[in-house]
This record gives sequence, structure tokens and C-alpha cells, in this order.
Amino acid sequence: FGEIIRYLTVEELHQFFDSIDNYSHKLMFEIIYELGCRVGEFVKIEVKHVNFSRSTVFFPAENTKTKHARISYLPKGLTNEIKSMLKQKGLMNKLGDRVRMPEAYLFHPGRRRNAPYTENRIRQIFQNYIHKTGLQQVYGKDTLGRDLKMFTVHSLRHSHIMSYVVDKAVP
Repeated sequence: FGEIIRYLTVEELHQFFDSIDNYSHKLMFEIIYELGCRVGEFVKIEVKHVNFSRSTVFFPAENTKTKHARISYLPKGLTNEIKSMLKQKGLMNKLGDRVRMPEAYLFHPGRRRNAPYTENRIRQIFQNYIHKTGLQQVYGKDTLGRDLKMFTVHSLRHSHIMSYVVDKAVP
């Protein structure tokens, strides 16, 4: 592979999440981190993909890079945050957990529930907050002379995996 695995340490993750002042943005990045998903998979999550009773998210094969369907788990608290957000937006009944618009994207810009965020918009939002923390570093240039940034949204996926590896490695 030859590439550096770019991930945020636990302390850097805390700094990053603490810098996010927009509730929806914070929830988005917490979900990306906890699911360990790719940004392209995240933007395609629809309300119907979330199983609230099991605290899982289903990724259909057509929404994954590998074209293999999978299920990822969320902490119960984060699942409850998603429920609260959906109830606030009117996508879920206030009493009970009946979903009103299963085809709506979990996160969408403005009121356009049938249009997801673009991957680039999520990347821009991420870069805004990572710069705000002062954590961003440039580690080289690409073939076109553009800066290669140490942290990208994909770093949250690497951070998720590294936290799992570290937790399993410590007896």
C-alpha cells in the first residue's frame, strides 16, 4: 500500500468534536466515525436503512464501494439522537417510533429530504471544523501541486478502525 494511515487520536477526536458548534454537523460526523463508513456510503443512508430497535444501519450493496451489503452498529445513545432529530424534522411520529418518510435521506441540505448532501459538501464541512481545531497538517503535494492534507473525512473511518484495533490489543 505504501500510504500513511491517517487517523485522529482519541484526544484529537475530542478536540474535533468539541469544535463543532452545529448540532446536525456534529451528529453527522459522530455517525460517520461510529459506523466507520465511507463518505459516499454515509450520504446515501435513508431513514429506512436505520433499524432503531437494533441500533443498526443497513448499507445496501449498491451503496458500497465493494458492492457487498453490510450492517453496522451504532451506540444506543446515537440511535436515540437520530430518533430525536427525525421527530424534530417531522420524519418520525412524536409519540412512538413510526417513520413517516422512509425514503427520505437521513441527512439532507435544507428541506430537500429527497436530495442527499453531496460527498464534496461533507468534505468541505469537515475541513472547516478540522481547520478550526488547528489540527490540519500538510504532508506533501500531489502530481498537480495541490497540498495533501493529513486529515480528511476518511480519517474518521481510519480512526474508528484504529480505536477498535487498540481496544482489542490491550489486555
